[in-house]
Amino acid sequence: MVGTSTNLIWDTAFADTVTITPGIGTVTDDGSVAVSPEQTTTYTITAIGPGGTSTATTTVHVSYPPPPTEFTANPQMLGEPGDAATLTWTTSWADSCRIEPGIGSVPVNGSVQVTPAVNTTYTLTATGPGGVTRKSIAVSFPAPSVSLIADKQNVYTGNPVTLSWSSANADTCTIEPGIGTVDIEGSTVVSPLATTTYTISAAGPGGTTSSSVTVTVSSPISITVTSPVAGETVTGADVMVTGEVSNQTGLETGITVNGILALVEGDRFVANHVAPLPDTNAITVKAVDTAGYTAEETVIVNPQPAERYITINAGTVSGDAPLETTLRIGTSLLPLESPVLSDQGPGAVEYLETSADNHRIRLTEKGLYIFTVQATDDENNTYTDSVAVQVLDRDELDTRLQAKWEAMKTALTGGDVEEAIRYFTINNRDVYRQQFTALSTMLPAIVTDMGSCTLADIQENRAVYDLRTVRNGEIYSFQVLFVRDRDGIWRIVNF
Repeated sequence: MVGTSTNLIWDTAFADTVTITPGIGTVTDDGSVAVSPEQTTTYTITAIGPGGTSTATTTVHVSYPPPPTEFTANPQMLGEPGDAATLTWTTSWADSCRIEPGIGSVPVNGSVQVTPAVNTTYTLTATGPGGVTRKSIAVSFPAPSVSLIADKQNVYTGNPVTLSWSSANADTCTIEPGIGTVDIEGSTVVSPLATTTYTISAAGPGGTTSSSVTVTVSSPISITVTSPVAGETVTGADVMVTGEVSNQTGLETGITVNGILALVEGDRFVANHVAPLPDTNAITVKAVDTAGYTAEETVIVNPQPAERYITINAGTVSGDAPLETTLRIGTSLLPLESPVLSDQGPGAVEYLETSADNHRIRLTEKGLYIFTVQATDDENNTYTDSVAVQVLDRDELDTRLQAKWEAMKTALTGGDVEEAIRYFTINNRDVYRQQFTALSTMLPAIVTDMGSCTLADIQENRAVYDLRTVRNGEIYSFQVLFVRDRDGIWRIVNF
């Protein structure tokens, strides 16, 4: 091994002079000498005497280790791109050296200045007779840091949330989903429609990092279907659906069940004669309020229509007090004998006329009334059906609809057509948008001409108002019609 020594030993006879080459010279007739060759060497001893000359050789084989190296960077941590570091290296028993990336061949000993743009690991490769040695050193920048916060982490659907962020040692920042590249610090407003995790990624010369915040989105509306329950067997062609609804905003909330308008009273709702959806057997309750918040619940039932049936329907299912309507009973149980009719509600039911299949009634107390008919066939099987009737509070409904009417007028006065048409039925909005836009310069005068609006009649999801206006000294009367729209919200049809 290079750097270690070995002894050359010899003896001669009848010699006058003795020499050893290379590098030793004349020696005694007998003896030894220590040698430390740096490469494989053949030593030759030559003895000269009266009898002539004689030689002998021996070879000392030298092996090499991989080249030892030292490799440093000063400084190893840089402040920003453009700052310089000095790479210094020393090697032994190396024939050639390279430094990568970006430098290439270098002397076997030396130094070089580098100005990396990002974290960079430099590798010195030294090659010599003993093989190859590699040594690496990292020149780095401070790692970026970033934080992302939301001013509200629990919001209702579509409500605004402010995302704010700050970073250090970063050149670029992006926020996903749906935002993209942003300044390295700042804020932005988002209005998520579903629970969303926002992630900011910051990149700089020192690498990348990220931070996340989750905004949980919920609806202020909650629905509970109390009947039928999931898996319940439905023996009729349809079923009454009942449940509970709450809205933390307190806004007017419409309910539909498989597209049928439900009667809503406080936190209760009832939908009459709902047929499960074909193929899925689903009963889906949808709720929406005037701010656009929604909720939905579905139950799957087990329809098993019986051959025999009994049904009950109401000629009028909603109106203000006193509400008169006729309950009609239909059945395949003929002859129909002594069906039992019961009622449940907030007040007494006045039965004006009764027969086996018709009952004319009067209701005077506001609220929901449930009428149930029950009959038994000749095999002692019992059949039932129910229908709900709602008596509306006239003053309460009038207050609500008058507020909508005034809000619509206020929007028109201010020239806000889009706000005004929110108070019209979904199907009629395009028509009124076109009309109001065409009359945009005249809208304040039109609103000024509108006189008082008086509630005239309420029946079956319709409320009729008498609008009086004076033109050229003459009193004119117009009809304003409100209806419960297809989503259950009261809106203007026309005026």
